[in-house]
Amino acid sequence: TTEIYTLSLHDALPICINRLAGNEVSVLLGDHLFSHALEVALTLDNPVGAHRFSRAVSRTCLGEIAQVYNRGNLELDEATYYRIVRGKTAELYATSAELGAVYSGATSANSQAMYEYGMSLGVAFQIMDDLLDLRGDEATVGKTLGTDVANGKATLAIIHHLSGLKGKARESALELLRDGAIPGARERIVRSLRDSGSIEYAERTAHEHIASAKRAVSFLGSHPMREFFESIADFVVTREL
Repeated sequence: TTEIYTLSLHDALPICINRLAGNEVSVLLGDHLFSHALEVALTLDNPVGAHRFSRAVSRTCLGEIAQVYNRGNLELDEATYYRIVRGKTAELYATSAELGAVYSGATSANSQAMYEYGMSLGVAFQIMDDLLDLRGDEATVGKTLGTDVANGKATLAIIHHLSGLKGKARESALELLRDGAIPGARERIVRSLRDSGSIEYAERTAHEHIASAKRAVSFLGSHPMREFFESIADFVVTREL
C-alpha cells in the first residue's frame, strides 16, 4: 500500500542478529539465506534469478578475498577500495534491486537502471558504515566499533587523509594508524581525519553516490515506488545505526 511506501525508515527499530546471537550465528544465517535463495531461484521458470544470484555470490566472495588480502595495507588506493566495496557489499544491493525489477516485468533497460541504483546505494552504504565504525556510538549501532582501525583497514577517509601527506607527516600518520588498537587511538585518528577534511570528503562522496542512485530510478516518474527508493537512499547517509 501507499502507506507502506511512505513509512519513514527512521520510525523503525531494527534488531541486529549480531546483537542477538553473535558473529557465528550471523554468518551461518547469512550462508543459510544464500543457499535458500539459490534453491528458490532454481524453481523458477526464468533462469535469470539463479544466474544473477550465482554471479553475485561469486563477486561478493572475490570482494571479501580482496579485503582479507589487503588487511593491514595502508597503501591501498581508491581504485582498489572501490573494487573491494563493489564486490563485497554493493553487488548484493545491485543484484537484489535488479532481480526485483526483472520479476516484476520491467524492461531490460529499467532492470539495468535498478542494478545501477543498488550499486550506488551499496557503495554509499559501505562508505557511511566505515565512518560509523570511526565515530559512531556503540549502544546505538549495536556492535563493537573501532574494529576497522584496530585491524588496519584502509577506509576511504583514511586513504584520502594519507594521500595528502608526505615525509615525516605521513610516517607519523601511519604510525598512529598502526597503533589503532591502543586505547584512545581511535579518538586521535578521528581528530586527524577531521582536521584534514577527510571525513568530510568521505561524506561528500557518499552523497554523490546517493545522487547517482536517485538518478537511476528517475525512470519511475511519479510512481510511489520512486519516493520509496529515494527514501531508502536518504536513510543510508543519515543513519546512526
